[in-house]
Amino acid sequence: MTRSNEAQIKHRSVTESAARGLVWLVGQTFASRLVQAATQILLARILSPPEFGLIGLTFAITAVIGVLFSFGFDDVILQRGRNILLWLRTAFCLSFIVGFFGFCAMVAAAPIGAYLFNQPNITGLVIVASLSVPIMSVGTILNAVLRARLQFNILASASFLEILITSALSLCFAGLGFGAYSFVLPLPIVALLRVIALAVFVKPKLKRKITVLRLKILIPAASASLGARLLVTLISQADTAILGLFSSKASVGLYYFAFRIAVQPLRAIASSYSNVLFPALTQFRNDPQRQLRAAINSAMMVSAFIMPLCVYQASISGSMIRLLFKPEWWPSTVIVQILSLGLAFDACSWSAGSLMVARGQFRRNFMFSALGAPIIIVLILLGAALYSSVGVACAVFAYYFMAGPFICFLVIFRGQGSAINNLFRLYAAPFLLSSLSAFAAWFPIHQIDDEVLYLVLFSITYFCLYSVLFWYLMPATRDQLLIKFRAVMPQRFFSH
Repeated sequence: MTRSNEAQIKHRSVTESAARGLVWLVGQTFASRLVQAATQILLARILSPPEFGLIGLTFAITAVIGVLFSFGFDDVILQRGRNILLWLRTAFCLSFIVGFFGFCAMVAAAPIGAYLFNQPNITGLVIVASLSVPIMSVGTILNAVLRARLQFNILASASFLEILITSALSLCFAGLGFGAYSFVLPLPIVALLRVIALAVFVKPKLKRKITVLRLKILIPAASASLGARLLVTLISQADTAILGLFSSKASVGLYYFAFRIAVQPLRAIASSYSNVLFPALTQFRNDPQRQLRAAINSAMMVSAFIMPLCVYQASISGSMIRLLFKPEWWPSTVIVQILSLGLAFDACSWSAGSLMVARGQFRRNFMFSALGAPIIIVLILLGAALYSSVGVACAVFAYYFMAGPFICFLVIFRGQGSAINNLFRLYAAPFLLSSLSAFAAWFPIHQIDDEVLYLVLFSITYFCLYSVLFWYLMPATRDQLLIKFRAVMPQRFFSH
């Protein structure tokens, strides 16, 4: 068998494994989003906007402090491919030590955060949330092993059970009157259950000794990954944290509530595809051109799904919020609409990040984050000072609208000869088709007062129109989707 044939067989095997993994993760994520949506509806009926504001500020603090002690050891050992088992003992030990220091740092930062935001209750919330950090630090290494094996069915099942148990516990605690603590009390419990479950499947064998050589290789590479993760976390948490300095708990609560709604399609598709894409790309680390083609195809397919979902969400958010939530939550509608569109542009650039990490370009990834962090912070400061929560949402939209295409151009499309055309296919084409479908679905029925009837008619018309336009006007992306579909389905469905 020639090397060319071996490469083709490997490519086909990885493609099929990645496609099946994507089906598992997307299925799990959609089921999880349904559970989380139902949980959010019920929690919004029990808790108030100020309580949502408290937990939003709490998670902003824990996310930033937590990422300071999340050195990205999982990314580094995953990038090692088949040699991942040689690094397990070193990665486990380092990850747990760093996680323990992260726990201590969160406990120390809790009263400082409470003072900065003038919210004494934040102290207890941060301390409870910090209990999960050392446990989760070990879990990330177990996750990396399963991702390296492309065992996404196990990861998908574990993630769904984690969300199901977390949601059930949150509702129970909220019903018992724990208020904002309903969000953080389940975290250490569920983290421990997840680690135990994953360890049963991974059965880690820590036979290799920790050596100075492995430490010298692992720590610098992980430090670069840490820098990128820190800046990405600062970018993602800056909106809530800065808004907390300018506005009331109720205003922060409305924004955090709106963000949790807006981010659903982003997590449902883009995060699942990213979790599959990174380990799949590492399989082709010796074939850069094949890596690049896979990243381009994945970005196009994510855009074809995420853009219409985000436009659809922005279009129906007003009716959905009025139908499902109490009037005190209705002012969040415009925030959901703005964030839904902005986060769509962010999701389409995740393939570029996966490609850089799969190639071991941790420093380059860090530089992009370092360039973007001050820009979004300035935009959010202006938005929060001028227009409170709506201004912050506009700042987030403006940043991702600019940053997403810029990063994709430099990482994926530059030097390809048709960069502008590819950028149009990635961003403009699905956005324009989605917007046209939304207007065509809205115009004939916009005077209907019955919210349920309006939602049903709009949804049917919108997705039918977009499907037809996509099928005929985006043939290249359509063909890639058909290839992935054939990779997932049994061959007998295509035999004659």
